Amino acid sequence: MNKLKIKNVKLFLQLFCFVLLTINGYAQTVYTRYFVAFADKNNSNYSVSNPQQFLSQRAINRRTNQGIAITNEDIPVDTAYVRRVEKTGALVMCRSRWFNGVVVRLTNQAQLDSLISLPFVVNANPLARVKAPKKFIPLAEINNISNQKTTATQSNVFNYGQSQNQIYMLNGECLHNQGYNGTGMQIGIIDNGFLDSKTASVLDTLWHNHQVIASHDFLNDDSLVYNEGGHGTEVLSCIAANTSGLMMGSAPYAKFYLLRSEIDSTEKILEEYQWVSAIEYADSAGADVINSSLGYTTFDDPTQSHTWADLNGRTSVASISATMAARRGMIVCVAAGNEGGSTWQKISVPADADSILAVGAVDAGGAYANFSSTGNTADGRIKPDVMAQGENATIFDISAGMVTVGSGTSFASPIMAGMVTCLWQGNPTKTNMEVIKAIKESATQYTHPDSLLGYGIPNFCVADQILKGTYGIKSITTTSLINTLCGSTDCPLTVNLYDVAGRLVLSTQTKSSQTNTTDKIIQSLDLSSVSGGIYVVKISSENGNTYTKKLVKS
Repeated sequence: MNKLKIKNVKLFLQLFCFVLLTINGYAQTVYTRYFVAFADKNNSNYSVSNPQQFLSQRAINRRTNQGIAITNEDIPVDTAYVRRVEKTGALVMCRSRWFNGVVVRLTNQAQLDSLISLPFVVNANPLARVKAPKKFIPLAEINNISNQKTTATQSNVFNYGQSQNQIYMLNGECLHNQGYNGTGMQIGIIDNGFLDSKTASVLDTLWHNHQVIASHDFLNDDSLVYNEGGHGTEVLSCIAANTSGLMMGSAPYAKFYLLRSEIDSTEKILEEYQWVSAIEYADSAGADVINSSLGYTTFDDPTQSHTWADLNGRTSVASISATMAARRGMIVCVAAGNEGGSTWQKISVPADADSILAVGAVDAGGAYANFSSTGNTADGRIKPDVMAQGENATIFDISAGMVTVGSGTSFASPIMAGMVTCLWQGNPTKTNMEVIKAIKESATQYTHPDSLLGYGIPNFCVADQILKGTYGIKSITTTSLINTLCGSTDCPLTVNLYDVAGRLVLSTQTKSSQTNTTDKIIQSLDLSSVSGGIYVVKISSENGNTYTKKLVKS
């Protein structure tokens, strides 16, 4: 997998592993990996009345706080059933509690016959795409409200360095300045591995503060989480970097589960099922937010590859499980994909899932990045959901061993996921769907979403105000600029307007007075020739003192 590209892989729906292999020396392709579906969990040692046996207290609290019931789906598969499957000679590769079954590898027809004859086995089918047993209805409908923006003063607790633009674009510093930096929150990152993450300088604080709770490799031995696949490290840096003046992530004080589900060397349906394993793990461990910068469209075996018609949220096992995670109270952020302009063009799986945030990419100025995958879904839902900087985003590049820039929705998604985490930290009594709804309502295209930018670029300051019920309440300062910029006397002022790329857009002259305020000066600017977007107003006096404030023109 190219570290700057989302993987293409085709989806299926039965849960966990994959593949068609040629065996016994014949030029004939036979299935060797099957999903074995169990009939029930009736003999399980676990019970929904005692969820502490199979869910962490955080996972239980997440459900309780959002009024979500713990159901039979949450109970692990029956271990007695698994043992009887193993006695047939089948190798159990992965399990799923949500789908109640296992993926096995078989070596002969006799094993398959033995599996099918087991009284608790509903079926044993080769891994392939199937329809979901029921239609998923989105958890939240969006009501039409004003998309008017507010401004936020720049007096930052973080020196963002090279990552300033990607944070400012989302008005993320507004949350950071309130102390919402990820503290007390947990994020699961599902990726291809976290090579060199323990030696990356911008991640020193992550390890010093013991912010990695656990890691797991769903492919091989757990030690390979840190010895293979650097894409995950680059993704992690977008959230967790903490080097003042160089790079700050979007939620630098969150805690993390680092989960490896991806195979770099091949494109196999197995990866999609391992993705399910990873998100089930993150759920049971207690993660609040998931980031996955992985996508699936076509596989090495073309007979397993997806079509655009499959992008309905109900065909891919990964997409279905992403919605299942949302129904258990988590917020799932997924990279939309990098297929814009390609033959595929559309979003990848599991970005088609409902009740999640599929994140597309824009450039430093907030314009659509032409590689970003487009929507909508096959069943007509808006995708991508929201956008963040993914073209020339600041990352820690493991191949270069330094902070540089990289492009891909792979990086837009974690930038967004970190800000989502901070927003939820500041509004802990809100449900996951209330948080997602506020994010969409704050975005630049909320009233007119499209298939390129979805609802647009969120303003996390506005989203915070929506959740707190203070949106639309104006706070006008009456403080004169004299003491701030000019001392005790009036003085000339230069007012410059810059875009998010640092380009001067507008410049004018004015004068400080006893009655002049920052709001009056900003409100007096003639912005008729300025297009909508995010800007920084810089007011400077002759003695070199400056005052800056963010301005968002709708």
